[in-house]
Amino acid sequence: MQVYMPRAYRAAYRLVNSASDSQDLAQEAMLRVWRHAETFNPERASFAVWFYRIVTHLAFDRLRQQRRAGEHWGLEAAAEVADQAPGAEALMIAQAERQRVAAALARLPERQRAVVVLVHYEGLSGREAAEALSMTAKAVESLLHRAMKTLRLLMMENEHIRGAH
Repeated sequence: MQVYMPRAYRAAYRLVNSASDSQDLAQEAMLRVWRHAETFNPERASFAVWFYRIVTHLAFDRLRQQRRAGEHWGLEAAAEVADQAPGAEALMIAQAERQRVAAALARLPERQRAVVVLVHYEGLSGREAAEALSMTAKAVESLLHRAMKTLRLLMMENEHIRGAH
């Protein structure tokens, strides 16, 4: 069961983009799994699908609460000391690229972001993601296509903005 805590945190972080909120959401997800274990039905969905459904619903609830409260969120500052070992520059470039992708991902509508997180980051199949998000596989496929197209546009827009400075 402990193997799911890092997964809950990782998925929540990519959905709400806040380390502290993600920690809270991961803990709440694990609590709900524990409290509602008797409601899990392996004939209706796999454990992973049931689990990610809990995580995504909690994350969506948190995002709605923040919008109602007028909170705006963005990437948390990642203050890291540069490593001077060989390859440090390549690692810094890779980190910068991950941050650019995360920033673009954060700008997607929540359902598009959830599909990308579940399929590309968490490795769920389209069918599993559809079950976790209570939608059809066709809807997930369409949503994923739109999300990836939007991500590409956002990345190009970010690159254009960076190039202008």
